[in-house]
This record gives sequence, structure tokens and C-alpha cells, in this order.
Amino acid sequence: KRVPKGDVLESARVAALFGVKKTHELIPDCHPLPVEHAEVGFTVGEQEIIVTMKVRTIYRTGVEVEAMHGASVAALTIYDMLKP
Repeated sequence: KRVPKGDVLESARVAALFGVKKTHELIPDCHPLPVEHAEVGFTVGEQEIIVTMKVRTIYRTGVEVEAMHGASVAALTIYDMLKP
């Protein structure tokens, strides 16, 4: 869980939340949304780490892209910290 760069899952959690908040800056035609709640989950297996995201808003549109973006950023952070 801890490597020279720091705590892998905590770093990934923070990165995921940043990813959710910055989605509109990186994905074309994605508008800024008032995110009411964002939650990151990790399931650590023998050969894999499963990243799950829950994102909620009271806004009229969905937050699927924000959730997928947050999960992707978390996965990239995990890879970056654990790569050989």
C-alpha cells in the first residue's frame, strides 16, 4: 500500500476526486456540474485493484462521465505509483 511516492490508495482517492471536479475542463461538451457527493472505493485482489465511483448531483443531467473520469484518473494514479 505504501511505496516511495506515498500511500497508493490515498493518492488515487485524491486524484479521483480532482478528476471528478475537473471533468468539464478536459472532456469536450461536458459542462460544469454541482457535484453534491463523490465517493471512491477500492477492492484489492491478488492481481488487480477494482476502482468504483459514486457521484451524485441535484442537477438535471447525469454524472456518468464525471464518475468514469474520476475512476480513470484513480486507475492511472495507481498504475503510475506501482509501475516498475
